[in-house]
Amino acid sequence: MVGLNHILAPTKIIYVRNYTLISSLLLTALAVAFMSSCKPKTETIIETVVQVDTVEVFFHKSATTFILVRHAETTEVEDNPSLSADGKARAQFLSEMLSDVDLLSVYATDYNRTQQTAQVTADAQGVPLINYDPEAQVALAEEILALNNETVLVVGHSNTVPELLNILTDSDHYEDFEEDEFDNLFIVHAAELGNAEVVHLKY
Repeated sequence: MVGLNHILAPTKIIYVRNYTLISSLLLTALAVAFMSSCKPKTETIIETVVQVDTVEVFFHKSATTFILVRHAETTEVEDNPSLSADGKARAQFLSEMLSDVDLLSVYATDYNRTQQTAQVTADAQGVPLINYDPEAQVALAEEILALNNETVLVVGHSNTVPELLNILTDSDHYEDFEEDEFDNLFIVHAAELGNAEVVHLKY
């Protein structure tokens, strides 16, 4: 079930595929795999989740946690499109996955598609929805890191989510998403810029 693919530092990728329930046993196995090898400054775990009720099992309290997603699917191409029916369904599923995660706030750019994706989770948890400038993501990262061990959801775009990941990991590992790619969810535990652990889920 678990295969290790070692590549050059600073990233180690662990691929986990074809399972429907995330168990504590699997997480323990992943932790042992990490502890038994040379630990790079930045780590990436990539997991494909077929079905999951909550992503709470991936969280810990020893770092500030960023949950990063692209906005959900949209309607016809236009300057400021809204979510399509599929997009609204994905936004609802995202909210349900995060229902057991204690969010401090939700951040989104000032566009219909990001606001509508983020609003569902913000409303469900009763937390503020805060607009941010996608052209000032270093400042955004520093602002959130200053929250000290809190957890936030950040909703962005096909280019801004990878950019923020590269800022947090001090790398150029993450490339822009494909236009039809809406299912990535990244959980980033960061102590400081350039010192982060990334869990990559598909939802």
